[in-house]
Amino acid sequence: MNSDFRQRVLIPLLLPFGTLLAILAVAYSLSRVLLTVPPTVAAFTALGVAGYVLLVAFMIERRPRISGRALGVGLTVGLVALGVAGAVAAAAGPRPLEEHAVAEGATEDAAADAPLDEVPEDATLFVGAPEIAWEEVPDEVSAGNVQIALEITGIAHNVTFEGENGDQPVVEGELPGFYVGNIELAPGEYTYYCSIPGHRAPMEGTLTVN
Repeated sequence: MNSDFRQRVLIPLLLPFGTLLAILAVAYSLSRVLLTVPPTVAAFTALGVAGYVLLVAFMIERRPRISGRALGVGLTVGLVALGVAGAVAAAAGPRPLEEHAVAEGATEDAAADAPLDEVPEDATLFVGAPEIAWEEVPDEVSAGNVQIALEITGIAHNVTFEGENGDQPVVEGELPGFYVGNIELAPGEYTYYCSIPGHRAPMEGTLTVN
């Protein structure tokens, strides 16, 4: 193979392919390392790699004062070190991802807060109107453990009993559907309302507990 063919044909064909392989190898090795080490170490590792890339770019820019051999040695050492680290990290496997556990917890919470398709039997029903008002409310219930059902037909509402449950909503919802909560009520009269700011005045009423 003469040098002219190598310079004119072979190198122009192989150079882009070799560069692509090198980029893929670097990306894979770096991703294995970042997924294996602890998050803090991963952050410093990413910063270190970025600093190394800037150093190489500086060396290339200053090449008239740096020999091609020195530049080649710097690149080779960095690539080999990253490749070895990537192979070790791949063998060790990724660390347990805390972010995934949080996401799973969020999904479970969302499922727990999801509305029901129908109101449970024997539940005391409050129906929130599409505006700041009640569409339907009960007049009285029996004392004991009272199951409160809230139907959302439009905007978000909640059912709060003054002086009970730490003045926190017994049940609340945003999406259309039925939401359920329980509260222990002794005989007497209780003031209920929606505690969302601006909702109380038009949504306050009295429930008699027998």
